Amino acid sequence: MRARKGLRGYNPIILRASSLFLCGLPPLLLPKHTATVAAKNYGRKLLVYFKLHFVHLLIALFAVYLLHSIQTQVSHIRRIEDVNFDLFQKLASFIPTDPLDGTIEKVSLKPQTPCKPFVPLFAPFIRPLDQPPEVKMPPVATLTTKMYGIIAGGGNQLFELCALRGISDFLLREPVLNAVEPALMQSVYQNVMPLFPELLKQFSIKLVRKESMAVIPFNSRGCCIHDDPMRLTNLTSPNLFLDGAYFQSYKYFMHIRNEVRQWLMPPQLSFLRAELMMPPENRDHFIICTHIRRGDFVTDNMHLPSQADFTRAATDFLVRRYQRVHANVSVVLLGNDPLWSHSLFHGKISDEVGPLPDLSPNYTAVLTPTLAPEVDFAFSRTFCDVVLITAPSSTFGWWLAYLAKEDAMVYYRDIMQTNDEVIFELDPRDFYPMDWTKLQMSQQGKIMEALHTNVDHRHLKGKTIIARNYRGDVDMGVIDKFMPLLMEREEDGVTSPVLIQQDVHFVYIKHSNIYLVSTCRSNVNVALVLSFLYKCIEVFAEYFKDVEEESVRDNFVVIYELLDEMMDFGFPQTTESRILQEYITQEGQKLEAAPRPPMAVTNAVSWRSEGIKYRKNEVFLDVVESVNMLANANGTVLQSEIVGSVKMRVYLTGMPELRLGLNDKVLFEGSGRGKSKSVELEDVKFHQCVRLSRFDTDRTISFIPPDGAFELMSYRLTTVVKPLIWIETNIERHSHSRVSFMIKAKSQFKRRSTANNVEIIIPVPSDADSPKFKTSIGSVKYTPEQSAFVWSIKSFPGGKEYLLNASFSLPSVMSEESEGRPPIKVKFEIPYFTTSGIQVRYLKIIEKSGYQALPWVRYITQNGEYQMRMN
Repeated sequence: MRARKGLRGYNPIILRASSLFLCGLPPLLLPKHTATVAAKNYGRKLLVYFKLHFVHLLIALFAVYLLHSIQTQVSHIRRIEDVNFDLFQKLASFIPTDPLDGTIEKVSLKPQTPCKPFVPLFAPFIRPLDQPPEVKMPPVATLTTKMYGIIAGGGNQLFELCALRGISDFLLREPVLNAVEPALMQSVYQNVMPLFPELLKQFSIKLVRKESMAVIPFNSRGCCIHDDPMRLTNLTSPNLFLDGAYFQSYKYFMHIRNEVRQWLMPPQLSFLRAELMMPPENRDHFIICTHIRRGDFVTDNMHLPSQADFTRAATDFLVRRYQRVHANVSVVLLGNDPLWSHSLFHGKISDEVGPLPDLSPNYTAVLTPTLAPEVDFAFSRTFCDVVLITAPSSTFGWWLAYLAKEDAMVYYRDIMQTNDEVIFELDPRDFYPMDWTKLQMSQQGKIMEALHTNVDHRHLKGKTIIARNYRGDVDMGVIDKFMPLLMEREEDGVTSPVLIQQDVHFVYIKHSNIYLVSTCRSNVNVALVLSFLYKCIEVFAEYFKDVEEESVRDNFVVIYELLDEMMDFGFPQTTESRILQEYITQEGQKLEAAPRPPMAVTNAVSWRSEGIKYRKNEVFLDVVESVNMLANANGTVLQSEIVGSVKMRVYLTGMPELRLGLNDKVLFEGSGRGKSKSVELEDVKFHQCVRLSRFDTDRTISFIPPDGAFELMSYRLTTVVKPLIWIETNIERHSHSRVSFMIKAKSQFKRRSTANNVEIIIPVPSDADSPKFKTSIGSVKYTPEQSAFVWSIKSFPGGKEYLLNASFSLPSVMSEESEGRPPIKVKFEIPYFTTSGIQVRYLKIIEKSGYQALPWVRYITQNGEYQMRMN
């Protein structure tokens, strides 16, 4: 074939560009392009012609390279699985330019790639074309929390995030995840964003400096005790930081329950995996999902893991219940210990875990593999008609139940019946929703559902909740006269613990939102009646922690049993809670076989049971003294006293007798040792176990101790106490525009002692701002909600002094006289030191078996109401 004629009839030479490889670019085949090269005498013209086409070639190459670079950046972002592009762009791109007093900075998260992408050059091209130009908006009030549990398990993470989102609704603030914390951002990026991108869309991710935030103590009573967000509505700080941990209460987000369930929808792939976990023959059955939580719960000495006896018995209990209305009932075992679950539900559990029931209903148990948390959530949403939580403090089990089928029934183990340590910072009414059902287990292994009274709370104010008539000499209806009589006396301003209506006497106490009232006709010992009423509160609290209207209704069966045992025909009987707990459980009905009362009921030692055994016998004794002091600015002590207590923890076998000797002044003077160092104790109060007759005779404290922890005695000393930590202040005001403080702290105790965790709280004017601090030791923070700044010193040795300089701006003009000056408060703790000089001379342990026991003694001095006035 003849070649086509080129320029002026000459044959062209066709040059085709080959594939071009550049870093970050795939093989790129350029379009066909020709260049005609002529020879001979037309070199100059052809050279110009070639240069022009070569420039065009370079332009084309640069355009392709530019477009491909942009496409590469987009592909890097879209390459992450199950991540919403707009959400990742929010993290990886620039944070919105909301100034927040200059606290917002730029954040860039670069995805890892073999070749370094040109992010700074091409990042502007990634933004959507229809995005409006950024407009500088006024600052938005923000809310953030400590996010203490965000780096922990999945259940803790969801509680913190959902609680922050819910509290922000109450306070009308923007929920913010502070990007200053790298651990927080890493956990959000790795754990939350791939699974629940819709949840993360509810927050703004910003950089907020700590100096610009107002730190408010919140949810600080415990992990699972609700704190009312409405008490923070009057705070005007633009950046609010809630200093608390875990926020594990459904009440923070119960108003957005449907939204939370939607935000926590697992990825579609998780539902497909969940479908594969359920055998086809069981998919049409009524499904009871038993959640088992063991793992680290077994060894952390904090949480109670799933136990064999309750798990098996409670599952059988639910199967029996629902087999009455459903033909086919199956059990699915979800959890983190499949081997333990397999053994339990096939009767192969070891004896050390606990006995198993002999009779069990006929059902099929499906053991699921431990795949991923989101798969279990998807399974619960799809199949679980009933959810059983066997580890009462498991947050993952809680969320598994909360996200189950919309109409699923939830049962959980009563945490008050267990030795789970979380109970000390958990309120069951705040942690478990009201429509969940509590299960209790008797000593015989029988499962019972806790009773709930369906009573409208609004119509019970001032009405009788529980009544018990011991003698029958007072009409039961006379109690209706108590509340009108009490309200009448309160209006007149004349109140007393005893009210008289004709020939009936009302002796009463108030606790929380209830009254405990005793009615009588005869001339009774009022002090005895009041002591019994307070003892009732103490015993009730041992059974259901908080004694108030709702808990009384929930536990009325137990209360009736306790009242029958604590009083007989109007005479107090056994009032020691440890003894009562041995044969009165929290069941809603009487036990099938009445247990034999312990010997302590009929024995003189009603506070200790027989048969107690320990492998290692130990006694721990703590002498704790609190110093109450008020001093003026000149160093004169205006008021001072020492309030002390002797607390013990006893782990001894059998029925031992203990004898404690102190350097008591009365004892020393009686024995002719008046010059020895002694202490004169005042207002001494003993536990009921102490033999008072022997103490009055020879000042020896002899007693048979209760088992476990108790307070043996308390005392008070009214004496002039030299300030242990002295604070000098020098305050200067500069034309009402600025105020400066010079604080000198001096420790005035022995050099060999050290005060720990010292906090010096110095008040400032309420309108002060712009704080500046300079100190030689410790740290200082401004707490505007207290109108003070806190100087914290972790370790303060004796005989030392330290300086602090602080200054504040005063934007408004306010007279000092009208505002006043609150005193300085000091907090501290000094181990191995007592202010009074009290000493334990000896602690003897006498037991008939003659075993050796180890006594341990510790002294602690701490602050009470420790205040100093300023100049």
